Amino acid sequence: YTAILTAAGWSQTAPYTQTVSIEGIGETDSPIFGPAYTGTNDEKIAQCEAWNMVNEADTASGAVTFTCFEDKPGVDINIQIKAVR
Repeated sequence: YTAILTAAGWSQTAPYTQTVSIEGIGETDSPIFGPAYTGTNDEKIAQCEAWNMVNEADTASGAVTFTCFEDKPGVDINIQIKAVR
C-alpha cells in the first residue's frame, strides 16, 4: 500500500496526529511503514527529516493514524506500507 502524510494534514496541537485512509488494511494487521522519498536531493533530505518526527502508527479497519509526539512535519511524506497478517 502507499499513502501520503501531508504537511497540512496534521492536527494543531501535540501530540500531532494524522489519519489516512488505506483500503484493505485491517485493525489486526501489523504493518511495516517506511518513507518513499521523491524529488531532488534537498527535497529527499527534508522528507527524511520529516519522517524522523513520526513516532507511532495505529491501525484501524481501512485507516492508519500516525502520531508525532513533539514536532510535526512541514513537508509531505510519501510512505509505503506492507501489511503483515
